[in-house]
Amino acid sequence: MDFTTEEFVEAGRLDFEPYVFPDPKSIAPREWLFGRHYIRSAVSASIGAPGRLKSTTVLTEIIGMAVGRDLMTGERLTSGPLRSAYFNGEEVQDELDRRVAAICQRFDIRPEDCGGRLWVVSTRDKPLKVAVRGPRGDAVVQSEVVQGLRAWCDRRHIDAAAIDPLISFHTVRETDNGDMDLVCKEAFGAIAGKARAVDLVHHPRKLAPGESTTTVDDARGASAILGAVRVARTFNFMTTGEATQLGIHDDERRRHVRIDNGKNNPGPIGKAHWVRIETEILPNGDEVACATLWKMPNPFDGVTAADLRVVQRLVQGGAFRADSQSKQWLGWWMAENLPHLNIKTRHSDRPRDKAEVTRLNSILKTWLKNQALDIETRQDEHRKPRDFFVVGKAAEASTTPPAGEPDDDQIILQ
Repeated sequence: MDFTTEEFVEAGRLDFEPYVFPDPKSIAPREWLFGRHYIRSAVSASIGAPGRLKSTTVLTEIIGMAVGRDLMTGERLTSGPLRSAYFNGEEVQDELDRRVAAICQRFDIRPEDCGGRLWVVSTRDKPLKVAVRGPRGDAVVQSEVVQGLRAWCDRRHIDAAAIDPLISFHTVRETDNGDMDLVCKEAFGAIAGKARAVDLVHHPRKLAPGESTTTVDDARGASAILGAVRVARTFNFMTTGEATQLGIHDDERRRHVRIDNGKNNPGPIGKAHWVRIETEILPNGDEVACATLWKMPNPFDGVTAADLRVVQRLVQGGAFRADSQSKQWLGWWMAENLPHLNIKTRHSDRPRDKAEVTRLNSILKTWLKNQALDIETRQDEHRKPRDFFVVGKAAEASTTPPAGEPDDDQIILQ
């Protein structure tokens, strides 16, 4: 006979023991499978509008798990090769085959590298619905589907599975918190169990006028989706402002996608990283988009301690202004006289573009932060107070960030 919770309480059969404080050293550490997104026994979400490389990136990661390395960085996975599966409810198998072929061609992957550990499955023609609407319109978990998927994953020892997109794997009310909580927890949470990571690829709502980027709070439908997943990330095109300051033409801007960890219950929110859209031409002539790693340019590329010493000797006379709007700004002299910067000669008292102004400002800001330079306020020739650069610590006593590792203060994106 089945009892309700109330009946258990009334019968005195429902009881809980006081909390027992475990030794923190005895608590099992979280098992991250790939980067800081896939974690064993948890459900995550990848959120982005169409064309932002979310499906391509997820598939690249799934293939990388089977190979045993991050294909974009080349780094080996600490866990070694994993058994991974990708289920897509939008595309036919032929299209998924094209994408896999393009990824393997881009990253020089051979079938034997995956060692029989990869599954890429189209469910468009044979849909798998983990939950449907019942006779009264409420959500009902399709137990046979959920149990079947979990049993298949257990039988194949799947470590990570991607579901792309979420909307293709249920027919319940996407805007209903109760329905979506059930889908994410009782269905996909059950499939994850304690054995695997499950990533849900999801679309955002339509952005309001004036909005250009998606946050995790923009996930389409009920807020319960975000509440139910352990980790969530967003995919956005590079903004116009970012492209301008980085010197990327607008027609190239949408080839760059920023990935942000917007919700990360297990730890600190991660820093954003970038991927770039590249095209692979298959032997059959098809062109297929791939996701490749892209790093923001480092302002200090090519800059040496010798350059800093030159600048320090120059400002000993105190004739160079700290204001980039001034013709006497130190950055103008640097652009014309430090060849390692590789900045073209300015036009009309300005470097070639705003990105170069930003780079020069970033270098000067870092030297000020490291006290290699300082600012002194005094009157100019018109007796108006102005800020001028002066020498700080000797170059040997200050530090310059190594190339490829810009600190958070070097590039400020408005």
